[in-house]
Amino acid sequence: MNAVVTTSHLETCLSQAQPPMTHLLESMRAELRAGEARNQLVQKCLQRYFEHSDSIADGLAVLLADRLALPPISAENLIDRFSQCYDEEPTLIETMAGDLLSAAQRDPSSNGLYMPFLFHKGFHALQAHRLASCLWHKGQRDDALLISSLCATRLSVDIHPGARIGPGVFFDHGDGLVIGETAVLGAGCTVLHGVTLGGTGKQRGDRHPKVGMGVLIGAHACILGNIHIGNYSRIGAGAVVLRSVPERHLAVGTPAMNRPISILGDAPAETLDHSYPGCVADYDEL
Repeated sequence: MNAVVTTSHLETCLSQAQPPMTHLLESMRAELRAGEARNQLVQKCLQRYFEHSDSIADGLAVLLADRLALPPISAENLIDRFSQCYDEEPTLIETMAGDLLSAAQRDPSSNGLYMPFLFHKGFHALQAHRLASCLWHKGQRDDALLISSLCATRLSVDIHPGARIGPGVFFDHGDGLVIGETAVLGAGCTVLHGVTLGGTGKQRGDRHPKVGMGVLIGAHACILGNIHIGNYSRIGAGAVVLRSVPERHLAVGTPAMNRPISILGDAPAETLDHSYPGCVADYDEL
């Protein structure tokens, strides 16, 4: 039986005496081997991404290349490019570990670290963006735009490589997600499918939303313009947000209206609590 992920599971892996990422790789190998006899197709993944890889960076480079390859760009071309990025910027793998933990903790369907690593295209799209963003900010912008384009075509997630995304972010599903060039998405956010962090017209320069830490953004919400979403706020599903949202507020509706909320303890992005107690009565009165 596959082990259920707990908060301490990955943290324990990363605190062992072994090199942290080596131990993380071994942890996922063990999870996969536990169900290997029952899952013949997954054996191929185990062999390609884990058994034949010397490090988690090698396995991730091959996995992302397989997901994004599209003629005339082969998987081998992408593996070489991605491996070079991971060699030059080892912090990319450290950030990946935080993203992996967030996905495993917040998705109730995940029963192991290997599940988001292998199967969640939201996780894959986020790692592809981190590679593209690394190249973009190094001035290698054509390669960055190519990776972004491949991600949009193959995974239906369109993130401009200029966008800045903090660590520990969870893209739930990922389909239809659009994030513009000057957008900022803070650490620990959870973003559901169909969300747009976009502009309001053809203006150039700083034109996209700035989202704080620990924000939960519901499915198909649109946040438009150079506005700010405060830390630990919630954006309701289908909301159209055209003005800034203060910290610890709820924005729902079209156009969205801001309502203060009381959050004690976990951030909404971690609890994925989409209920809005105390707001229903207010809207019934409108």
